[in-house]
Formats: sequence, structure tokens, C-alpha cells
Amino acid sequence: MAAIEEAEPPPADFLRIFGPRPERSDSASRSEYSRKIFVWERELNTFEGVGIPDGMTQEQIDASNEIFDSWGMGEPVYYKGRHGWAARFPDARIPEYQSNPESAIKYPHLIIANYQVREAREGLTVANPHPLVPPWVFSDPDFALNA
Repeated sequence: MAAIEEAEPPPADFLRIFGPRPERSDSASRSEYSRKIFVWERELNTFEGVGIPDGMTQEQIDASNEIFDSWGMGEPVYYKGRHGWAARFPDARIPEYQSNPESAIKYPHLIIANYQVREAREGLTVANPHPLVPPWVFSDPDFALNA
């Protein structure tokens, strides 16, 4: 009988961005678990690595990172995957939140406002509302998806 080969562990950069392989106990249903596994494995199979997106500089990234940090999102990780370059925020309260890298680098306040709208939609309390987000987003209980 042939020995079963152990799968090579995912790269550390991938784990930082997408986390470990989902566990069944982390999902409310079998279909949710299947979806999480499908997405995680698809991202793993198309992951090319982290770095500086084409046409951007480290100085631009550093400047936008200061803005993201000051709004509590943490620094984005720029990675190349199935759709080219993306920016993902693994230290944010919604770690799967991502955007295109050009917007994250050139228009960080727009990304922060969009992220806060997503927080509100998911029923999270936003401690420091961004001025680009209309105030009713944070006060209308019907706006949240899980309301």
C-alpha cells in the first residue's frame, strides 16, 4: 500500500491574510462550511505572494498605512491572487474585507468609509465614524443586515 503524501502547509503570508483552513465547528451549517472551504482552497491555489503592487511604491504604501492605522483598520497586506493584486485587512474587525490596491493606496479615506459602512451593515458599532459616511448609516437600525 502506498504511503499517503502529506500536503505541504500553506505559505505563512497566505495564513496571515486568509487564516488557517476553516474548521467545521466555525460554521453554523454544512453549506456555510462548504462555502468557506471552497473559498479558502481557491484562494490558496491561486495565491502568488505578497509584495508591492505594480505601479505603486513603498512610500505610497507607507503613507496610506498611516491613515489606515489612525482609523483602527490596521495595515493592509497587498497580495497577488486569482484576480491580480488586492489589498486585504487581516487585522481589521472584518478580516476578509479587501479592496483593489490602487484605491487603498491613493484613496484610503474612501476605503475607510466603505469599510465602516460594511461594519454598520454587519451590526458592528463604529467608535469613530468617518466624515464621508452619512450619519444615518450608524443610527438606522434597519440598515444592519442582521437587524
